[in-house]
Amino acid sequence: MKTIQKSLILLVAVATMAALLLAGCQQGSHGKHKAPAVEQTEAIVDTTEEDTMAAFYERMQRWKALHGWTDRWESEK
Repeated sequence: MKTIQKSLILLVAVATMAALLLAGCQQGSHGKHKAPAVEQTEAIVDTTEEDTMAAFYERMQRWKALHGWTDRWESEK
């Protein structure tokens, strides 16, 4: 009989906590903290008119110089 009472008390406590949490979540989502609208602008992309192999190799040299001339990923070391 005591285990049934303990189980009932635990069940009521869990149900009450769930109801209170749900009520708190519903109450807090009325949109008080809406972010202001952000104006979007077009991104300026640095591209050349024609992409030649020489330009490609130059970009690869720059990339390798920036990354310490490593040909492997960090995970492969």
